[in-house]
Amino acid sequence: MSGVLIVKGGDNQGEAAFPFLLDCLKHADHGQVVNATLVVPRSTGYLVRSDIIPLRLIDCALVSNVVSFSKPHQFFDGKPIAILNLHQLSNVFAASVGGMILKTVQSTGIDSFKPLSNSLDCELEDRLSFPWLAMKEPRRQTLAIVEGGRTGPDNGGVGESIYSAAAALGIDMVVFDNPGHWLRDTRYTHWYKTFIPLKLELNPSPDFTSDIVNAVRSYEGHLDGIVTFRDHYKPYVAEAALQLGLLTEPPSAYSISTDKFKTSVSEGHRAYRASSVEQASNIIQEHGLEFPLIIKPTNGFLSEGVFRIEDFGQLEAGIKGINTDRHGVEFVIEKYCDGPEVDANVVLCDEKIVFVEVCDDFPKGADVNSYGSVNTFIEEAVVLPSKLPKHEQAMLRESLTQSLLRMGFKNGFFHIEARVENSTMEYVMKEGLLDLAERRTPARCAQSCWLIEVNPRPPGIQASDASKHTYGVDYWGLGLLFAVNDKDRIKQLSHPFKQGPQYWCDILCIPVQKGGIYDSGDVCAELFTSRPDLAAHVSSSFCWLKKGDRVLDPGTGVNAWVSYFDVFSRESRAHVLEIAETIRRECRFSILS
Repeated sequence: MSGVLIVKGGDNQGEAAFPFLLDCLKHADHGQVVNATLVVPRSTGYLVRSDIIPLRLIDCALVSNVVSFSKPHQFFDGKPIAILNLHQLSNVFAASVGGMILKTVQSTGIDSFKPLSNSLDCELEDRLSFPWLAMKEPRRQTLAIVEGGRTGPDNGGVGESIYSAAAALGIDMVVFDNPGHWLRDTRYTHWYKTFIPLKLELNPSPDFTSDIVNAVRSYEGHLDGIVTFRDHYKPYVAEAALQLGLLTEPPSAYSISTDKFKTSVSEGHRAYRASSVEQASNIIQEHGLEFPLIIKPTNGFLSEGVFRIEDFGQLEAGIKGINTDRHGVEFVIEKYCDGPEVDANVVLCDEKIVFVEVCDDFPKGADVNSYGSVNTFIEEAVVLPSKLPKHEQAMLRESLTQSLLRMGFKNGFFHIEARVENSTMEYVMKEGLLDLAERRTPARCAQSCWLIEVNPRPPGIQASDASKHTYGVDYWGLGLLFAVNDKDRIKQLSHPFKQGPQYWCDILCIPVQKGGIYDSGDVCAELFTSRPDLAAHVSSSFCWLKKGDRVLDPGTGVNAWVSYFDVFSRESRAHVLEIAETIRRECRFSILS
């Protein structure tokens, strides 16, 4: 081939398109027939986020590689493109949002690609049938974030999810966090615009709002919003936003949602607050509360300090099991609901639900129908989509909407935990697999939602990644857009795949079962080396522990995981449960006492 092909267009297009072409040529040089597809918009508008093609083609079974050629807010004119000679190919790249290389087919000839091309058309119809071009040009905005991420990518944090979404959305980040934060590492300084030191503590002082306001005012540039993804910072940041004239949901709403006692009172639960064994015992006797009961810290997290109490002896042991250094001395007492638990991820915009995802949160080790490996309420398995009947999911959607509105919210992303009381379903062990099945004894009362807690932010990395891969919806991006009040893009980017979830997914979490010294390596890498067949069914994973790490025993009131695996199957729910159970058995590690 003579001559030179120049790939022109924006900076991003040239940088991404040239390696894409080289990748195509590399495959062809190995004697393979290469099927490369470019996505050229046929409508006019501005791209809602620059990585929309890789995001929506995630885990597509037909694609081996997918790249974006676009920059944030890029305009596409929708004009038709024709290729009359090789030199005009560069015009096609300039008009393309992104490209993909399809997986290799064994046979040769143009006819061999027709079935693959038809299948790709169906996939693109499923994944891109939503308004991903905007008529109004988005404005580049700057967002303050209080706490830039507790842990970095090396330690399984959500930082990369947050800052990559910000870059794709055209949002510049100004970070407020402790000096020496992991973001100060030169590997990450391009993720944000400015870093301003701000003292952050596990339990904020009464002056925290003033500290935030003063730190933000020290920034000389313009800010379009302020956000935090730390639950117990939410009321302080919301109050600071009011003082700074920035958009926020009411601080009072965050005060309710981040306090377990206030949440229960808002729901009308028969809930009580105590701070000692004596107080709790008196409350139970005085109000005639019946066992089993739940006690949990008012400001708890990671399901730490949550206990199911069957009698007064367990009450004392449970209260002593709360780590007061991490969660304070106050705890909630309320009834224990034994119905199936769900995690619900909710997008609320202008008081209306624009997206909701319901997942089945399998019984914990401390549940009455326990099959867990450790006697706490730490999550061990969450399966999506839910197997609950449609009418129960609809009931949950309506009830949770009313709960959020009652707290005072009109907008936001919420990760909610609840149970279905008097559900028509229950967990049953069948052929070695635990799963929901129709209840053997019909419930005497109608189904209702028992709210456990509301987290006004996206879920952790294992759950947010699982949902992104399953539905094509990026929760962290939505969380950022709420902070800058970009409701148009919130609604556009809340569309799941047209046909719903692309597969069944099991968020498999391996908990720490005892304290000591971790004496193993990366259990995920080791498993994938020994069982590549299992690796083919894992969309994301991470091992949080490194050899030599000291881990605390769950009996100290501190919960932790060794690793997680987001397991998927396109075959069936039963199949994903089987794979996940195999991974749980095959995942081996050692903790030395």
